[in-house]
Formats: sequence, C-alpha cells, structure tokens
Amino acid sequence: MRRDNSRSKRAKDLIHSQNSIGVKELIEIQGDTKIIFPIIRGIDFTSLFKLDSNRYPSIGYLIEELKQWDGYAEKSSRGAAIFALLFERYKKYYRYSKNPDVIKIAEEKELVDCLRWVSKKLPKKYSLGDIQFLKRGKKKLPIAGIPDSLNTVRPYYYKGELIVEECSAFRMIVNLHDRISLTCHPLGASSNEDDVNYTSQMDMYQKNSYRKLKTMDNYKQYIKGYSI
Repeated sequence: MRRDNSRSKRAKDLIHSQNSIGVKELIEIQGDTKIIFPIIRGIDFTSLFKLDSNRYPSIGYLIEELKQWDGYAEKSSRGAAIFALLFERYKKYYRYSKNPDVIKIAEEKELVDCLRWVSKKLPKKYSLGDIQFLKRGKKKLPIAGIPDSLNTVRPYYYKGELIVEECSAFRMIVNLHDRISLTCHPLGASSNEDDVNYTSQMDMYQKNSYRKLKTMDNYKQYIKGYSI
C-alpha cells in the first residue's frame, strides 16, 4: 500500500482546512514549513520517537527535544535544527529514491549514530536560523524549511552549516479574476554573478514575499511594436 510522504499529507491538510483558497492562502501554503512524521522523503522515522533517552545519556537531551518538537521548521526552531542535521547525516545510510513507493526504515542504531554526530556539531543553544543559510555567490541569509516541507530546502553540510543552494522552485500565483500574477524566485532572475538580479529576490523569498508582474496591457501600451 502506498503511503503519503510529508509534503503530500501537509498540503492535503492545509487545503482541507480552508473554506476557500485565495491568493493569501496560497502564499501561506507555499511558505509552510511543517513536516509530518513518520515518512520524510522516503525514510520512515518511526523508530526515532521510540528511542529511550535513558539508554543513551550522551544524546538523551537531543532525543527529548525531538520528541517535543512540533514539526515546524522555522528559523527559531531548535528541534528543526536537530532534525535537519540528523537528516543530513542520514545520507550516510540512504539516498532518496525518486520512486515514492520505496521506503527506507530508519533503524535505531543508525539514528543513534546520527544523533551522536549531531551532538558534536550543534551548540546547545543554536536554532535552525543559526546553522542553515540560503546562499548564492557572496550573499548568505538564514532560511526556514527542511527537506519534505512545502517550503522545502536541499542543503549540504559545510563547516558547521547547512548551505542551501537549491530549494522550492520558481513560484507563481495567477489570480484570473483580478488579472494579477505574483512571482517569487529563491535566488534571482539572472545567472550572471555580476548582475544585480543574481541575488535580487533572496530577501523576498526567505520572507515568503512575492512581486507583482506587469500585465500584457502594460507592455502593449508602453513598448512600441509589441504584439500578441
């Protein structure tokens, strides 16, 4: 039997919780950071919440913090920081499969090994915003999200930080009734590092904001020779 992953379940929950969905609701949904256990990107983490902190005194505090975590991967979240690093370390045991029906069961010994690594890498007062950054060129900003949240990120670990160079794709919301189009790109509209637009949308993206596009009527009015 096929089991829904975190993103699918969360999207369904948010959609079903609304009486109607407009632009505001779509923006909130696309910026949502909550993950729903047990299956996160093809890994079943059921065993994580069965760990006995008393059996592992060196990582007991991490186990308890994860058990109390609400699943929201906001920049201020300590639980999100722990899980983000655990998930990154778990690549040692498993690489994500594009087949949604392939599920890897995380074993207790694997999770304990990962948490011992986390305990060495994560200072006790650090939250997600202290270790995870959206980066392009020389610009680097703290960013929320976690693999398999709707506002997803794909980080790699480097010198104590999770560096995000890939996250949710280009976003666009079209309001046909009011003829309004809103867009947001994780990085910028240019691939030229010397161009101001190389990183021009990073601040907007990490704040879950959008820019309003000009309409075709505008182009027809102001650009000579333009035709549709």
